[in-house]
Amino acid sequence: KEGVKPDQTTFSSLIRCCARAGQLRVSLALLSEMRQSIVPNERVWSTVLHACAQVGDHRESVKVLKEMQDAGISPTKFHITSLFSALSKSRQHDLSIQLMESMQLGRSTTLRLGGASEVLTLEPIAFDLVALNSVLNSVGKDGNWELAKALFERLKEGEFLLESDDGVVVAVQPDIVSYNAVLAACRDPKEARSIVREMRYSRRHRHGATPPNSVTYTHAITACRRSNPPDLDTALEFLQWADDDNLHLHEYTYSAAIWTAETCGDSDVAMNILNQMREAGCKPNVASFLGVMSSLSAEGRAEEAVSVLWEMKTVGTKPNADIYAELAYAIQKAPEGVDGVALLRSVVDQMEDQELRARIGGPIFEDLILEYGMRGKFTEALAVFGTIDGPSDGACLRAILVACTVAQPPRWEEALQIL
Repeated sequence: KEGVKPDQTTFSSLIRCCARAGQLRVSLALLSEMRQSIVPNERVWSTVLHACAQVGDHRESVKVLKEMQDAGISPTKFHITSLFSALSKSRQHDLSIQLMESMQLGRSTTLRLGGASEVLTLEPIAFDLVALNSVLNSVGKDGNWELAKALFERLKEGEFLLESDDGVVVAVQPDIVSYNAVLAACRDPKEARSIVREMRYSRRHRHGATPPNSVTYTHAITACRRSNPPDLDTALEFLQWADDDNLHLHEYTYSAAIWTAETCGDSDVAMNILNQMREAGCKPNVASFLGVMSSLSAEGRAEEAVSVLWEMKTVGTKPNADIYAELAYAIQKAPEGVDGVALLRSVVDQMEDQELRARIGGPIFEDLILEYGMRGKFTEALAVFGTIDGPSDGACLRAILVACTVAQPPRWEEALQIL
């Protein structure tokens, strides 16, 4: 019995869903099936190109654009933006720059990838800062500092030209996206400082102001963490500059600073930055708490690490497995005189239902079971093991088996039951 025949809308919706899921092959198969009975419109081609961009398949992007041209549809700058995205994800930066340079002043563009079937000729398409920033973004995310800096300097020097709507040729100037993109590739605090300083003083620039924003400072502080050696002083200077600029920083900026302090082994500074977040009315995210927890655990500051956990719960940030792993490590490294068992017990007693699963609270359960077992408290060890909600993991299972083994007398029957 013949069912309802799919129409343009049906195919378009299916292809769009596949594109969002990164299912390129399915999208292409649907396009091929569609073309047997229906002529795809421009939006369908855009959706397929988006699928190519999602998975970073620039060669397939070129093939789709060629098929699109053969179908009588001329690509627009929106289609080319998807091509830029595909080139970016596949790290074809040279091809991106070649394409971008050819687009200047509306020239025809020929992009050669290999054989004759991979040569794409494009009619003149308007060039704009969005296209250039997409290339800068891809280079920045790839961490290619030298290429990002060179491209950025060319942009500042006015090498890239476009023709405005009234026919006037003007030099493209960097905007906030351009500055942030080049900072994303930076790993030199001095270079980052120079770029941010330039942005702060851009109010005097004849092309207009491009003041730094929260993303700017996040990238700049991250450059301090990535440098060798890491530069905590400059990272803190960036935080001060942001305060001087009256910026309301988001949690990612503070997290970057906390992790810089963690990398430098300064837990006091990490704690201070967490306090700054609280005073600024910025709710810390898991990454912020994890950075502080990691810095405290490295120094065995167990009681303070537990206090950080209580703060997490107070502000409504859910602890994850990494948080509990760092907390367990902090308690392991605690100096003599700190009652590790009492700390572990207090943590377990305050766990919410989802934290009682081994995949989240496992490190705490493992250590507490072992501590009880080695102290001859098998009943307590078994009770903690029984607290785990759902299946145990390998570490907790090993811990309870150790407790069975060292018990006096050994609890072989319980061990067999557990297994």
